Amino acid sequence: MKQTGRRYEWFAIGDVNGFFGLMFDNVTVLSFLAGILVFAFASRPTSCTRRCSPERRSACCSADLVYTWMAFRLAKKTGNTRVTAMPLGLDTPSTIGIALVVLGPASFRSRRKEWSRTRPR
Repeated sequence: MKQTGRRYEWFAIGDVNGFFGLMFDNVTVLSFLAGILVFAFASRPTSCTRRCSPERRSACCSADLVYTWMAFRLAKKTGNTRVTAMPLGLDTPSTIGIALVVLGPASFRSRRKEWSRTRPR
């Protein structure tokens, strides 16, 4: 950062509230995703908890780290000590759309093919 005599502010009022709000929203969206896959497409619940949830959580965490790094770079470049990173979360419409249009039908179709191979003729 430019020499402004002020230190970078790591936390501000409302950060904890914002964190829990975003965390609750992400957990809710992941629950919608799992519910759609399990109840609408008869996917196994373990496939949701072992594959979908960890991948989405790691993607959000990685993107948040990149945004934090970008905020530090911007703070250093501008000398502004109150730069913040935009938190990244899962948006509900695209998650539900992906579940209904991509993940669910792909899971259903792969199970159908697997069943037809194992069925006695």
